[in-house]
Amino acid sequence: MKNVRKTISMVLLYILIYEISRIIIGFTEGVLIEISGKNFTLYKDYIYIRFILAAILAGTLYLLTCKKRKIDLYKICNFKKVAAGKIILLIILGFGIRVTLLSLLTYFYDLDILSEYFTKLMSTKPLISHGSYFLYLLAIGVIVPFIEEIIFRGLIFNELEKSFKTHWVIVIQAILFSLVHLQPIKMIYTFLFGMLLGISYVLIKSILAPIIIHIVFNSSNHLIEVIISLDLINNNIILFQILNLLIVIVIYAYFYKKNIADSELW
Repeated sequence: MKNVRKTISMVLLYILIYEISRIIIGFTEGVLIEISGKNFTLYKDYIYIRFILAAILAGTLYLLTCKKRKIDLYKICNFKKVAAGKIILLIILGFGIRVTLLSLLTYFYDLDILSEYFTKLMSTKPLISHGSYFLYLLAIGVIVPFIEEIIFRGLIFNELEKSFKTHWVIVIQAILFSLVHLQPIKMIYTFLFGMLLGISYVLIKSILAPIIIHIVFNSSNHLIEVIISLDLINNNIILFQILNLLIVIVIYAYFYKKNIADSELW
């Protein structure tokens, strides 16, 4: 029981560090917006800068925390090399998961109880999809996925494994991952995404696996929009969605089969 309490305390600390970092940088963003005279283009760029600065601040605090606890952040997060063939599959997986979860969101939109939340979520899209495209890719596409994987599939996952079996850890870290995204619709698909990222981490045994998937997931919005706009895909959208779902299932089945001998998933 003592170990469980310690585990919970450390997990809460890691989440608190992340949230405090976002609050501090968010406050700074408000000051910058006032200084800029609320210029809308600059405001959009500040959103990206906020994500970058929050990640840097959180990363620094995590390094200091690990140093205080005398643990190696690099080792505890399992930064092991991933073979080139697996990297290709992880890239495909990231894209496939994005399409599959976006497809799921479209079905949620048809539910009256969730349509209002879905509309509010979509109304924020212009704020984070314009401005500097470079900053968008750097912040949303690379830095945010990297720091979130360090937190949830790295520090939190390994802390939870000290007190819980791996399959429960996958569920718990996914719940925590969804809770920090606040909005109901986001919480639904980030929970599912968190589960898949956790399974990837266990099967590949390297934090690089969920990092690659997460980066592709966050960076593929515009590519998906272009693909869906093609007549061939648009006219066969359901088939396209089913195909991506099958690809996701097949790749995870392949990774599971490759690691079934020594996997601790179950």
